[in-house]
Amino acid sequence: MFLLFNATLFSQSKFKPQIRIGLNSTDIDNFNAKNDYGYYIGVAYPVKVGKNKTMRVELTYDKQNTKLIENTQNLHFDGCFNENNTDCFLKNIKMEFITASFVYDYFFNDDIYVLISPFISVITSQNFNQYQPGFINIMPLYDYGIVAGLGYKFMPQLRGEFRFKKGFEDVVLLPNNVVNRTNTFQLGLIYSFKK
Repeated sequence: MFLLFNATLFSQSKFKPQIRIGLNSTDIDNFNAKNDYGYYIGVAYPVKVGKNKTMRVELTYDKQNTKLIENTQNLHFDGCFNENNTDCFLKNIKMEFITASFVYDYFFNDDIYVLISPFISVITSQNFNQYQPGFINIMPLYDYGIVAGLGYKFMPQLRGEFRFKKGFEDVVLLPNNVVNRTNTFQLGLIYSFKK
């Protein structure tokens, strides 16, 4: 029944794939750091599910950066474990993700809408390791969380979005259960191809 419902839903929808591109501004909880900029690029497939409602499946490459004001967590460049070598100390955290999202859009009128979405990300790359005597650091492999935002349709094929993305998984595993989760603001454009 579920498969039949989805097949019917998709057969009734107009196939208009989308491209997403934009900027990220990211910081990390409990780090002496400030927001730095990255970018994202991805594809989406929207399906209209009601008069004012749309569901979108998105797959996105996501690059997130954070500037460290002070390296209080003893983070080092990847591959450099010398505890006393200050040249190894990291000044920027850089992470790359592949993210899947399931976005719900609600339109107030023809142009303005709000969105909310769960997401799950695979961490494909990061530029740091951690030197902690007697502590073995195992980097997390994934993140998950929620996205909320506001969108505006400039024209039938072009819209802009502002999103806030909150991760629920610690992206650096620190001793003493210190919480360090990502907070990312996103500003971008979505282009819809014609059928």
